[in-house]
Amino acid sequence: MNISKGTGPKILAIAIYVAALAAAPTLLNGTLAQTESANTTTTAKGGPANSILISSSGKNYQCISTGTATNPPTLGIHLSASKEGGTLKGQWHIIGTEFGEKKGTITEGTLDKTKYELKGRESIDTLCGGKVPKEVTISGNCGTNQRINFRIIDGSHGEFTGRAHCSDLLF
Repeated sequence: MNISKGTGPKILAIAIYVAALAAAPTLLNGTLAQTESANTTTTAKGGPANSILISSSGKNYQCISTGTATNPPTLGIHLSASKEGGTLKGQWHIIGTEFGEKKGTITEGTLDKTKYELKGRESIDTLCGGKVPKEVTISGNCGTNQRINFRIIDGSHGEFTGRAHCSDLLF
């Protein structure tokens, strides 16, 4: 593997980011146990929320931007966002298990304790090699074992399964 100078800190930062997102549900277990109902489809009944953490299991992502469909394996999608001045802002990341990544920001959206619809931009695509920037939407229901819909406007889309923790707590 040929790693260029300066990529070591980037790889370390990605590893720390993924570990933090993966550990967040475990670290927050006491808080989640208080707000999460026995039904795994939603974390709570309605109400406002101002932050969201999403972490999913790995899956093959279907790339269509290269002209030929490829299906690189990933470690899933990971996202964190919170309201800043009334606007949802955050980051999302899909990391390939062998190489590449898709990465971007959350710039707006709607969120409550049962569902979310987030909008943002893709700024890096070394997983599929597509042109950036692109507009994206990420939507689904809050809770565990949920479908996380990822869509690039006028492009590829994927469906992940994971946890979306929608909360009125800031992180």
